[in-house]
Amino acid sequence: MKALLQLKEQLGAFSIRASECSCCEMDHCHPETGEELLCDRKLVFQTLKRWFPDETTPEGHLDKFDVMVRTQLSGFVREILGSGAPHLRFVLANTAPPLLGIFCHYVHMAVTDPFDWTALGWMIGWLQVPPLVLLSFWEMLLCWRIGARCHGRVLCGSSFRFACASASPSTTCFGFNMQ
Repeated sequence: MKALLQLKEQLGAFSIRASECSCCEMDHCHPETGEELLCDRKLVFQTLKRWFPDETTPEGHLDKFDVMVRTQLSGFVREILGSGAPHLRFVLANTAPPLLGIFCHYVHMAVTDPFDWTALGWMIGWLQVPPLVLLSFWEMLLCWRIGARCHGRVLCGSSFRFACASASPSTTCFGFNMQ
């Protein structure tokens, strides 16, 4: 997640002029043979000059390439990688099994009726569960994203709320008085 957030910033501030290459770091000399190396940077710049001709300024082709990377490539990469949030189908796939397990429990309680509730009352009680599960999932995802932006600092407010809600009996979680 942290790398995904950094990628957005890096693509937004991209400049081909700031690129580095190993040949320049080795002073264009092969470390083992001492043979002279061609400059990769110059070759890339010459290729960009052919791809993006611009006679108005000597380095206009580099400006055009920078703009293309910042706009077109950045948008394309974000479209493929997304915002870092999982797709809805993955969220539903992860939250549906526990909800179905709870649903079976509620159906059993509606049939045996241990608390003199009607079946409709039990179903209304169960219908409160999916929004709470999705809310908790969303809160955990939000904490994950904030934690990635804050360089790994622990955020426990939402985790504490989730733990309290999980530990308390369903009478307080779902708003029913079962006595």
